Amino acid sequence: MKAAADGFELEFTKPVNKTIAENTDTYAMTSFNYKYHFNYGSPIVDQLKGVVQKAVVAADGMSVRLTIDGMRLGFIHQLKAENLKSKTEEKLLHDTGYYTLNEVPGGVLKSNPTESMANAKKGIVQPKRINEMPLNWLNGVDKKLVVGTKPGLKYDVTELVVDANSKIELTFNNNDDMLHNLVITQRGVASVDKVGDMGAALGLDGADQNYVPDSDLVLYHTGIVEPGTAEKIYFQTPSEPGEYWIVCTFPGHAKIMRAKLIVKESS
Repeated sequence: MKAAADGFELEFTKPVNKTIAENTDTYAMTSFNYKYHFNYGSPIVDQLKGVVQKAVVAADGMSVRLTIDGMRLGFIHQLKAENLKSKTEEKLLHDTGYYTLNEVPGGVLKSNPTESMANAKKGIVQPKRINEMPLNWLNGVDKKLVVGTKPGLKYDVTELVVDANSKIELTFNNNDDMLHNLVITQRGVASVDKVGDMGAALGLDGADQNYVPDSDLVLYHTGIVEPGTAEKIYFQTPSEPGEYWIVCTFPGHAKIMRAKLIVKESS
């Protein structure tokens, strides 16, 4: 795995299957970092997904040149190619590679920024919106949840029940013809009321912030999800049992569009 100014070049010991190798969906790129301090160990921080825009296979099939948006100097880059195979249908012995990108050939990084990076440059950082499974969830998720919408400013569930401290993958499907989001708040009706009011008060700045206020009352959230689309988020449920809330904070929706997230003691 070698760095280029706008991507990476992958070299192999056997010719790869060209059809699979030139399909950009074969690859998944994530950049992240660790907190550096004198104590051993650190959680993963500043995790962002890159986008593979082009994959060019060499004539002999022994390498692939990837063009990637979202590369960042000073960050660790994880590249996964789980479905890549050789011409003889052998899978990779190691399908995940890591590269700490401190500099690139030529000295100038030419990778285009992703939408998430562009928002960060505007000063918009929403760490409670996690769209990629954290890399340190080595055993995957504990539970998968799906929430949809119904006409009349409603989610298609009235409550969800989860164990405390569970690793959750939640898919929000917007089946409606209106814009919606999904925000999980602290316990209590007062919390969800306050979050709804703060979202409405964002005014013209609300769209850039997905109408989600920067508040300790907000635990996790999606972005604004357009009609007929979906968004997936990952989060760990609170350790304290109780009735938490799910709410849409798009202007005019929060008073009606709600559901309960009931967190119970781990079994």
